[in-house]
Amino acid sequence: MVSASQYTINLAVLNEKVPIKGGGFAGPLSDFQIEYWYRIQQSLLEGHGRNLGVAVLQYSLIPKVFPTQLNQAILAVKHLLSIGVPTSNIYLAGDSTGGNLIVQLLSHILHPEVSLSEKWLVTKFAGACLVSPWLLDKAATSSEVHNDAFDLAPAKCLAMWRDAYVANIPDSKRVFVQPNDFAPANWFMGLDQVVNRILVTVGTHEVLLDSIQVFSETLSKSHGKVEVDTQENGVHCDFIFDVGAKSRKGSHPMDQKVVDWFAKCIADEDSEA
Repeated sequence: MVSASQYTINLAVLNEKVPIKGGGFAGPLSDFQIEYWYRIQQSLLEGHGRNLGVAVLQYSLIPKVFPTQLNQAILAVKHLLSIGVPTSNIYLAGDSTGGNLIVQLLSHILHPEVSLSEKWLVTKFAGACLVSPWLLDKAATSSEVHNDAFDLAPAKCLAMWRDAYVANIPDSKRVFVQPNDFAPANWFMGLDQVVNRILVTVGTHEVLLDSIQVFSETLSKSHGKVEVDTQENGVHCDFIFDVGAKSRKGSHPMDQKVVDWFAKCIADEDSEA
């Protein structure tokens, strides 16, 4: 039974947080990804007295491609709705590929994908947290070259996963998975009516730095509450992988920024209640 009033879908978390895990559409869910969001959950409870439920989506991997994972994300949200969690209490959170899947979901709400038979209407999500979102860009960028020696997600590896995922997706559908490359200028118009706040995190030593900065600027043109936190010398999903590597004791500075962002979102909800 779900007892928390708010959820994160963690794609890989909803208030309920729904977290959506990363992994290049090729890697399975890891225990450290769950542990990271548990830490965020506990920090919110201890620091702000708020109980944030966490629901994790374990989506299909390659060779399954779009729109399989998008449909699974829709079903995850609909499940929370079916047990009485309103959309206004749901946060979407995802790292890397999970961030891409959240973008697919938001794009689908703005531009319904016709191959998905079930149509649905939602009120505004409480927030979307995109940790090092991977936008599957085709073109090489300056950060791919300059940061390849630093990042734990090498450019060649990302390119291999990207090509495997998009190989059989028609160009007409790639806008959902490669928005930097295929989305028209007005693609995200109306996004402020779909989600209340958006947080994007990125590290200065990420291969994806340029891609994420371009994407963040695009979102900001359609939404006034896009917050971008840049971690100096950070690599791909830095503070989440730190948990897996057990390379630190205590919290990471970015952890507090994520917690503070959730607290800000919750304060928005309280003021509108």
